Amino acid sequence: MPWLDLRNVSASYDAQEVLNDISMTLEEGELLALLGPSGSGKTSLLRTIAGLISLDKGTIILDETDISLHPPYRRDIGMVFQSYALFPHFNLEKNIAFGLNVRDVPQKEMEERVSEIMQISNLQGLGKRFPNEISGGEQQRGALARALITKPRLLLLDEPFAALDKNLRYQMRGELKKIQQKTHITTIFVTHDQEEALQLADKMVVMKEGRLIQSGPAREIYERPCNRFVAEFVGEANFFEGKTLDQKAGTIMIRPENIEIEDQAAQLPSQFEAEIIDYEIRSPWICLRARLRNYPVMVYCRPQSLAPLLKKKKILIGWENEAMVYLT
Repeated sequence: MPWLDLRNVSASYDAQEVLNDISMTLEEGELLALLGPSGSGKTSLLRTIAGLISLDKGTIILDETDISLHPPYRRDIGMVFQSYALFPHFNLEKNIAFGLNVRDVPQKEMEERVSEIMQISNLQGLGKRFPNEISGGEQQRGALARALITKPRLLLLDEPFAALDKNLRYQMRGELKKIQQKTHITTIFVTHDQEEALQLADKMVVMKEGRLIQSGPAREIYERPCNRFVAEFVGEANFFEGKTLDQKAGTIMIRPENIEIEDQAAQLPSQFEAEIIDYEIRSPWICLRARLRNYPVMVYCRPQSLAPLLKKKKILIGWENEAMVYLT
């Protein structure tokens, strides 16, 4: 059986439906990203799994136990909110040990487990400091350590990097992945950042208006989105109206990195002349904007390719047949 199994879950909050017939599974040790625009139901789903929003219908099974009607404290789930919610009057050690204290864990065992989780979380030497004396990244790792120390069956993270600046966000993504792999804890995290989801997640769920639109391995969803909404939300894409090789008419998607230019394009089965409009630097790529007939086109190319291109008004672009994805 899967470690987490949601079956036809629907829920309402303040008399408004926030989840509509959600079904999904997660295996033990996997990291799942909940991705979608604001108001799509990501945080509501997290809070429903945690027991903070009651089910209207459906079933939640965790580690072969039906927890659908269990109160939050009986679900054995750890949760980290955007604000981290560390107690300001406790030092970091006491914050992390809080869950063990309320469970009356013996002092010696408590000290050993606090030391272990602080080492895993790279917080050694900070135990006596208070939250206002450590950095945002250290606070975030402290909140993770506090959630992990009770060894919950499931860890839920609600946009864990939202309060961090860009550079620290990149750093903390790597830290979270390391901690999750060391503890092997099954984890679900909410994000609206597709890059973050693709970097961290084993699996991804894309949501819209309380519904699950597509779920599966993160890379598979990026490469083979089920419809235009998913294609646009999970990365950048080019869209054309046309026919596939089996003559299906409709919308065809091609990712910018799958479009070749000039000499490379001349070797490909699909090739067209496009008008250059402008470009944007997106390290390590240059995003070249062009127009193919009535369609805007984005092409990712290497910086060394840019200078000769800017001397031209038109460019040859092309792609492999396999790069075309037909959208329903």
